[in-house]
Amino acid sequence: MSDLIIVGGGVIGLTLAWKLAEQGAEVQLIEQGQLGREASWAGAGMLPPADLQVAQAPLARLRALSHPLWPAWSEQLLIETGIDNGYVDCGALELVYSTEEMTETELQLKNEGVEFKHLFVDELRQNHPVLSDNISAVFHIPAMGQVRNPRHLKALVAAAALRGVKLIEGEPVSSFETSSGKIKGVRTPLRTYRADQVCITTGAWSAQLGQQLGLQIPVRPVRGQIALLRKQPLPFTHILQHKEQYLVPRPDGRILIGSTMEEVGFVKSNTVTGISGLLRFATETVPALKNAELERTWSGLRPGSPDGIPFLGQAPGCDNLYYACGHFRDGLQLSAGTALVMSRLILGQEPGLDLAPYSLERKLD
Repeated sequence: MSDLIIVGGGVIGLTLAWKLAEQGAEVQLIEQGQLGREASWAGAGMLPPADLQVAQAPLARLRALSHPLWPAWSEQLLIETGIDNGYVDCGALELVYSTEEMTETELQLKNEGVEFKHLFVDELRQNHPVLSDNISAVFHIPAMGQVRNPRHLKALVAAAALRGVKLIEGEPVSSFETSSGKIKGVRTPLRTYRADQVCITTGAWSAQLGQQLGLQIPVRPVRGQIALLRKQPLPFTHILQHKEQYLVPRPDGRILIGSTMEEVGFVKSNTVTGISGLLRFATETVPALKNAELERTWSGLRPGSPDGIPFLGQAPGCDNLYYACGHFRDGLQLSAGTALVMSRLILGQEPGLDLAPYSLERKLD
């Protein structure tokens, strides 16, 4: 018997397993497919900032807790595993097309304590001539960072294994053994695993798993399609964002374009409409990308929650069950903060963040 079973091997489960094992916990992690190959692998790896002293919204507060951990944790992964996750402070430009967008974006950045600088037309054209003439201004956000998702997941798998985490792939959880308000065992088609505590980190599949325990976890899959370009030399080095769309330049000359948001259930595929919309956004933002090479496309299933806020906490009615799921578009960027507060909670410590806004029992519209 181990101290903890984590069900779900994406970035949330793997980061939590690594950090708990670092503190001496004996951890088993069960993944129904391949470790780190779902939404965690598919994302863009953007790491936006926030300030915990300013931010009030739950999502921004968790981001503010997570963001300052990335430099040290990335360095630690490199030292422990020899794998470079590609962490870099690249900065970002939030694109503005209208006065209304200017006002809304500035208010949001101020409410989250994000440092920024306005660049209006003359300065914009001088410093960023590759951008479309239709862009009237940008907010320069210097603290934006990025990692390479596949590399980061590979590093987490290696680090968890080196810390003694028992990593189990290809075993979907089929049922639970429960007694006296506690989980006694976690069953897969091959065997039953036992631990003192259990944590659900199953992303878009969390609702189905919760049903087996009589637990309502309102998480649904939301498909996101992504395209990858190759362009040498890179025409820009900052992340470019406009609302929910973005262009992420990689140091090796690749540019990731994302992303769609589609309510199509568990259908993970690319469509002509989805990819053509991403390419149109890219070329309308940076006209020079019309000559870029389209290298590949893929998609992932984000775990969406009704209000866009993840679920973190201890399950009602079950003394040894915890959950960390529903991170939607922000799983990777919030993974460090999530692992920090959840590891403290599971170890009986103060989590360092009020978890009421993330509870399954919170009021949902």
